[in-house]
Amino acid sequence: MITAAVCGIALLGVRPASAQNGPPYAPGRWTVTPSAIIGTGGDLDSTGAGFGLAAGYALGPRWAWEAAFNTLPSVDQGALLTVNSNIWNVTGNMLYYFTGDRRFSPYVAGGLGFGHGSADIPANLQGLSLNDSSTNFIVDLGGGISKTLTDRINVRGDLRYFIGSDLVPDYWRIGFGVGFDVGRH
Repeated sequence: MITAAVCGIALLGVRPASAQNGPPYAPGRWTVTPSAIIGTGGDLDSTGAGFGLAAGYALGPRWAWEAAFNTLPSVDQGALLTVNSNIWNVTGNMLYYFTGDRRFSPYVAGGLGFGHGSADIPANLQGLSLNDSSTNFIVDLGGGISKTLTDRINVRGDLRYFIGSDLVPDYWRIGFGVGFDVGRH
């Protein structure tokens, strides 16, 4: 909630960048985007908060590549048996921007990677033969909107669905981040 308020104030109080055509970042630029994230729905029985960090590269006027790390340190999951779990994932994603207007750029994103989930099994259930951790292949799909604040800073919000298996749950991830242009390769 606080992150959303800060992003809202930032969107209202900053003048847009001078160059208004093109993607949020010029092709050939590297970016770093720390994010606050919320995981909910899917296999999660409760909503959990965490953080993410993405490093991206603008490939062209509408395409960007991004490597991302996300973690939800403590959420409940399970349909028949609810356990507290710790989830993290590493993905490689492609982003496609729909508009050339840098002020507001909607995008779709999709990626592949690996996710890890570990569960704290309650003491009275340790006799059951449950795996306490699992690392699996995952897919994420979604989209969002990016708002340019200056030539080197933007804010973005997105919604993605992560598809996993075993202790790596399916869930919705809501993310709010601030992106920084860190220059050319």
